[in-house]
Amino acid sequence: MSITKIDSVHNYYLIYASKDGNIYKIVSQKVQKSEYVKKIAMGGKYRFEVFPVIDKSSGFAPSNYLDVKCLAFTDSTKICIEEGCLPNLYYSNDIEGLYTNK
Repeated sequence: MSITKIDSVHNYYLIYASKDGNIYKIVSQKVQKSEYVKKIAMGGKYRFEVFPVIDKSSGFAPSNYLDVKCLAFTDSTKICIEEGCLPNLYYSNDIEGLYTNK
């Protein structure tokens, strides 16, 4: 995955990563200190394993996840799915804040 944009909203980083012509919007909670040592950089290439936040196989998903436009992560933080990105939000166990173990 190649990092195309890094943004933040409240206590979350939004990491936009491109792979095979698709843009993934990866959500990562901000942390004070990470055990991971490699800082994620714009234009950097990484081998993140990403998972959808809305996962039909978990049984905890709307009947039509394409109808979901935004997700509430806390009372004050709502993160929206954007046009041009895959129709979901993603997370990775390989990322803590803006640091990675990959």
